[in-house]
Amino acid sequence: RIAVADSEKESSLEYAGIFPGTQQPSGFDVMALDDCSPESYIAAIDAAVKEGYDGLLIDSVSHEWAGKNGILESVDKAAGDDAYFSKKGWRAATPKHTRFIEKVVGSPIHVVVTMRVKSEYVIEKNAEGKNAPRKIGLQPIQRDGFDYEFSILASMDTEHNMRITKSRCLDRDEGGKLLNALEG
Repeated sequence: RIAVADSEKESSLEYAGIFPGTQQPSGFDVMALDDCSPESYIAAIDAAVKEGYDGLLIDSVSHEWAGKNGILESVDKAAGDDAYFSKKGWRAATPKHTRFIEKVVGSPIHVVVTMRVKSEYVIEKNAEGKNAPRKIGLQPIQRDGFDYEFSILASMDTEHNMRITKSRCLDRDEGGKLLNALEG
């Protein structure tokens, strides 16, 4: 059984019913997140665990950072009239973000997260040899280093090609050599 914590205005419902093979007619159950505070994400993870789901997809954790009641708003609220980068604001927000990360990586169920990325266009030669723009992802919209917390990290391009950029899925071959199960 799969649950989706959706901070994307329930856009995950557009995919309902097209993922066969689960016990759920739609393929998954959706929990809408209108409040993107770390506490809301933590509550969604706790609910998925309590209800016995096997996995949770969080789409998107970028809102926990830069969404309604997310970390950046929390910093602003705690800082009050102080400057944006005030110690006061970050001192209040950082523990909330840390608890969220600990909940994601410490969950007893599989947790998959998506992140938005900052984009830019580059001009390249296309198949016909003409200059054409190509969109590239530059950086996840989340706190620096957030991506290091996960066992598997992948990026997907605009042609829907997924590239594994990090994996802790290690195994040994018959000779005892350490292999990365997702390599290639």
